[in-house]
Amino acid sequence: MSQPRSSQCIISRQKATCFCNLFVFGSSFYTSHHYLRNTDMALNKRIYQTITLKELLYWILFYVVYGFIYYVTYDITIYAKDNQQNGFEEKLLNIVSDFAIKAVLSAPLWYLYFVRLRNKPVSIHFLLHLFTIPLFILVWLFLHQQSSLYFGFVRVKGKASAWFDYYLPLLFYLIQFALFYAHNFRLTTLNQLEKERKLQALAHESEMALLKAQIHPHFLFNTLNNISAMIQPGQENVRIMIAQLADTFRYSLRASKLHLVRLEEEIHFLETYLSLEQERLGNRLSFQINCPKDLRLLSIPPMLIQPLIENALIHGIAPAAKGGSIKLDIHRSGNHLQFTLTDTGLGYPGNVDELFKQEGIGLNNIRERLLLLYGEELRVSKNDPAGLVFSFIIPLQNT
Repeated sequence: MSQPRSSQCIISRQKATCFCNLFVFGSSFYTSHHYLRNTDMALNKRIYQTITLKELLYWILFYVVYGFIYYVTYDITIYAKDNQQNGFEEKLLNIVSDFAIKAVLSAPLWYLYFVRLRNKPVSIHFLLHLFTIPLFILVWLFLHQQSSLYFGFVRVKGKASAWFDYYLPLLFYLIQFALFYAHNFRLTTLNQLEKERKLQALAHESEMALLKAQIHPHFLFNTLNNISAMIQPGQENVRIMIAQLADTFRYSLRASKLHLVRLEEEIHFLETYLSLEQERLGNRLSFQINCPKDLRLLSIPPMLIQPLIENALIHGIAPAAKGGSIKLDIHRSGNHLQFTLTDTGLGYPGNVDELFKQEGIGLNNIRERLLLLYGEELRVSKNDPAGLVFSFIIPLQNT
């Protein structure tokens, strides 16, 4: 039985109202979510060095809260009640000028400890604080006395003067820098966790790539040995190439399971790899690896240089009519190993920084590994007259 027309209209209006409410709710939710996301991005935007807007606002909030506590303490202290010549506005202006001076003095100290001396040991920070604490208090006391004279404030006198002139600034300094160090420790921990997460992701990606491209190693090596045994006399160079190919596969498989390898092993692998490429390119490729013998016993992460050489071969030397040369220089620079890879291939016509955006995953993988493992950059520049130069440093390490 059909419903009356008026009832159908009422139901239709109810449905329309329901859909409108859902649409408004969804739009409001999306708008609020979008607003919160944009707000969070704005708050986390760096405004100077490593300082974000959120951190600056927290610092200001700390000053406001501490200033309020200071004002209440000042107002209810017996010694302060003996100095009621200052009215509310005078006391408020006094506190504002007081904390403005503290902020001006704290900013360069923060820059000193958390930018210039960020990587220095805690003992250096501790010894330096023994000097900067009294310096902070004395400079603050002088400037606060001058501001009191300028604005006509009545300063606390008597026994309480030592409390307000020395102990409170000392307490402020200790609390402020305790919060600075706690925040810095939190950021360091979060960054370390993020680095470990990215390293695990890179390792997983490398393992997956290896699994996808890998034929069973025993089958591969047995096949290569069978091919080598079938080679007729007089073709010894082919037998050598097969042995070199087996060596490169064997090293790649072993290195994928290690965090560090001897530098001499990596160099031997690179020489074998380049020898195979030299057989393919003939006299269009020449290479040279320079490394002092005493450095060859040090350790480095495996497969750190081969992608750079492969990039030079594929994009620089192989497409060039006359080919080119590759030179790898390894030397000690202080407590670091300096690696410089130079090729004379076609080079790159545009901005070399764009290489990391346009090339495959090889360069980006090396760049990411260096940054995560050591906080070092993979630098690239143009070689004169042709080609590219890649360079990076890593700390000296023993196995």
